[in-house]
Amino acid sequence: MYPFGRNDMPYQVFKVNRLRKVLRKLPTRLLETLDSEVEKIANNPLIGESKHGDLAGIRVHKFNYHGLQYLIAYLIDNVERAITVVAFGPHENFYRDLKRYLRR
Repeated sequence: MYPFGRNDMPYQVFKVNRLRKVLRKLPTRLLETLDSEVEKIANNPLIGESKHGDLAGIRVHKFNYHGLQYLIAYLIDNVERAITVVAFGPHENFYRDLKRYLRR
């Protein structure tokens, strides 16, 4: 994992390495919007919806970009004051893919 976004936020934000390839392919405007949404999460980690069942412990923050709903899945570590972004993408098949990733 490596830092994501600014480090002067209340919670330090990290992303898992598998997101590197996904983020590299995104348009600049979407990356800027994503950075803004991650900053919101860092300032208020409870902004996302808490998941249950197979995804217990994961929170998901939703936002719209050009008419599509995108989701950011993340974990909160209150002791280290860190947030780990584990997945990002459009709503379609998001939860299915997230479950597959977490099973590994």
